[in-house]
Amino acid sequence: MILIHNKNRRIESSDGGTVLSALIQSGVYVPAPCAGLGICRKCRVKILEGSVRGDLPDAAGYVRACKAFPTGDLVIDIPEAAFLGNEVDKILAHDGRPVRRAAVALDIGTTTVAACLLDADSGAVVDTVSFLNPQSVFGADVMSRIHQCGEGRLASLCRVIREEVDSRLQALKRQCGVDRIANVTVSGNTTMLHLFAGVDPVCMGRAPFTPAFTDETVFCGADIGISADEVRLFPSVSAFIGGDVLAGIAAAGIADDPNKTTLLIDLGTNGEMALSVGGRLLCCSTAAGPALEGAEIECGAGGVSGAINGVTERDGALKFTTIANQPANGICGCGLIDAVAYMLKKGYIDETGACQTDAADRDFDGERLHFTQNVYLSGRDVRQFQLAKSAIKTGIDILIKQAGLSGDRIDEVLIAGGLGFFIDKDNALSVGLLPKNFSQKLHMCGNLSLLGATKYLTNEVTPAALDRAKRLCEVIDLTADKDFSDLFMDNMFF
Repeated sequence: MILIHNKNRRIESSDGGTVLSALIQSGVYVPAPCAGLGICRKCRVKILEGSVRGDLPDAAGYVRACKAFPTGDLVIDIPEAAFLGNEVDKILAHDGRPVRRAAVALDIGTTTVAACLLDADSGAVVDTVSFLNPQSVFGADVMSRIHQCGEGRLASLCRVIREEVDSRLQALKRQCGVDRIANVTVSGNTTMLHLFAGVDPVCMGRAPFTPAFTDETVFCGADIGISADEVRLFPSVSAFIGGDVLAGIAAAGIADDPNKTTLLIDLGTNGEMALSVGGRLLCCSTAAGPALEGAEIECGAGGVSGAINGVTERDGALKFTTIANQPANGICGCGLIDAVAYMLKKGYIDETGACQTDAADRDFDGERLHFTQNVYLSGRDVRQFQLAKSAIKTGIDILIKQAGLSGDRIDEVLIAGGLGFFIDKDNALSVGLLPKNFSQKLHMCGNLSLLGATKYLTNEVTPAALDRAKRLCEVIDLTADKDFSDLFMDNMFF
């Protein structure tokens, strides 16, 4: 038996299983971006009573739940910031008006899920919330979760996301006085849509990367455990160009004007982008990984209270801000970009990303930039950031090349995604996440996937518009480009 002291909850632990497996089996989800490999240390819990084998407690009593095997009964604490499903952001508070019949737009991201509740009769937005995707306990990226399905965990991955979504819908109904949710429209990348539908995505984990389905799919809510009359999944284009891309294209209307050249970039785990030029719509997905969303960063965090979201220098000293002005407990994507830009400016890292030990000072010990005693950015974190930013920059370079353009020929660049709404543009340019010649063309658009799903519910985006965008999409395989490897290596540099 395991007692979670700070939640006053008892769970059973199976013989021979880890603390993490016991938590998952009992419906308690903590981050495990490395899928239980013991690398990320995000699943740490504190041992208050009892003992474990495998991973011994550190000086503060913490162990990695994925590597700790109970030797008997345990009493543990789980850090509050580690509980998945905590609300990330509440954008619009409900004003108390009763809603008889509601509709919900849902964007299921690899890291974050966002939901927008509307009055189905008037089309007015009533409430919008976002929360962490509980599937991250099975790995931080889509390939990790596809691998988990290959190991027989499809049912678990499907169950956790459906249960979390329904829990959020129920909460929205209570808070907003909703009698009934008529329909839910779901946007997301192709893997997330497969997992929500309960369809095995393993076919997308190996060549030729063929999805089990790409058409619009409709469910009766009661059949899949969702408190809505109807649940409708957006269509996808391919294994790595999903409904979220189509939703963003339709919401922004980037394919509507053939005389305007527009680049749409979704800064997320999959780094999807679409370039509209001369009636063509070139699309690609970059394996950016989850670093920009706080995963695979030693002290990384999602957009939760206490996450460092801004880093700067003032009066010669390191200064930072946190979400909700709470004590720092980690670094989210915005803070990561700012912190790397700060390290470059101060000479703590060179153009290759290597830490400069001779530049050590009060905040930098030669290997880590310290914000607090327990929150820091390491040289390994910088390397993870370099991989992410190189993937995104390389995708941009190849799309532009395939279109026969130069960066100067692009009229506007739309940056989508939650991260894209909050990043400091100057820092994103200075670290090479985005080309410097985009400086005057950038427009931060927020979550276009959610906006597209919302507009679908209000008929501003029609099925015909989605179908047209899908037919226009030309999927570019980045790795098939002869310049991919050279560009990727070049873009690793600052």
